[in-house]
Parts: sequence; structure tokens; C-alpha cells
Amino acid sequence: MLLLLSCTSLSSLLGGGAPSRTLAKFRSPAVTQPQVQQEERRPFATTPDSRVWVEGRDLVFASGEQQHVLLQGVSKSLNGAASPPGFFSLSTKRQRSKHEVSLGVLRCDRLLSAARTKRWWMGPSFGSGAADVPGETQFLLCEVGSAYALLMPLVEGGFRCTLSGSGSGLKLLSESGDARVRTSEVSN
Repeated sequence: MLLLLSCTSLSSLLGGGAPSRTLAKFRSPAVTQPQVQQEERRPFATTPDSRVWVEGRDLVFASGEQQHVLLQGVSKSLNGAASPPGFFSLSTKRQRSKHEVSLGVLRCDRLLSAARTKRWWMGPSFGSGAADVPGETQFLLCEVGSAYALLMPLVEGGFRCTLSGSGSGLKLLSESGDARVRTSEVSN
């Protein structure tokens, strides 16, 4: 329902910066591509120096020896995040077709988000706080000190999740789009 990844360098978040081998089948055979030496890729989520957890009502991640608070005042409805990657689930008392959960105050230096602008299109947004995060956000990349964190709302069962921001903090919206499809729990 919500995935949080953290790392110390942006290149490790993007897979080492080398071009993807899967894109080769989409390239035109008439165009000669330069040979790029492939470096060994290791998903940063398996590195021992990257951890995610909830401490009290704060969402904390560590990269190397440094700990960073990404969200302060996380709702008690959000559960999970044992180890990287940090998957979180939502559980509430009432069954609904639409759940809106406060993720708390976003603490970051800079952010990049991609939000749905039309049914099949997304557009980027840049900023430094939750107020800069538009509705229907599909992913949120945050720079916190010398580390990065990626928040990605997921689709689970009949429910899709998105992020939105306001002056009071970041929110997670989970909805089915059909008033007859209801649940009290959305999990990974």
C-alpha cells in the first residue's frame, strides 16, 4: 500500500546509472548504440546500512550511520516497515471505499514528485515541503541531508493509493473507486 526506500546516493536509487538491458529490444536496429560497460548492480534495499522504522509516531530511516526523520506524527492506522524496503499497510475500524490517512509533517530539504495530471499522464513538481506535493501523486523522492528517501503508494487488490500534501502535512489516499467495494484493511 505504501513503500518507502532509502539510500545514500541517488545513483543507487536509480540502479547504478547504467542503461537498462531491457530497453535494448525497443531500440531501432539501424541506430548503432555505444557500448557501455555494465557495472554490477545491487538493489540498495539489500544494503546493510539502509533501514526504515517507526519510532513513536515518527517515520525514521537510516543511511549509513545517520538517522533521518522523514515524517513526524504518522497516523496510528499505518502499520509495518520492519526492514528495507519498508512496506506499510493501512488498517482502520470501519470498512470504507475511500480512506484518507495523515502521514504527518514531511521533513525534507528538497523533493521531486510525479502526479497524475490526466488519466494517462504525470507531471513533475518540485519543492521542499508537503504543501508542494500535489494531489494524485504517484511517487515522491525526498532529499534529507545527504540521503534520499522514495515514497511510493501502491495498488493492492481493488484499492489504489496516492499521496497529496497540504500546509498541515502529507496524506495517503486509498480508494476503490466504487462505493460497493469496501475494506478496513489494505496491506501489501
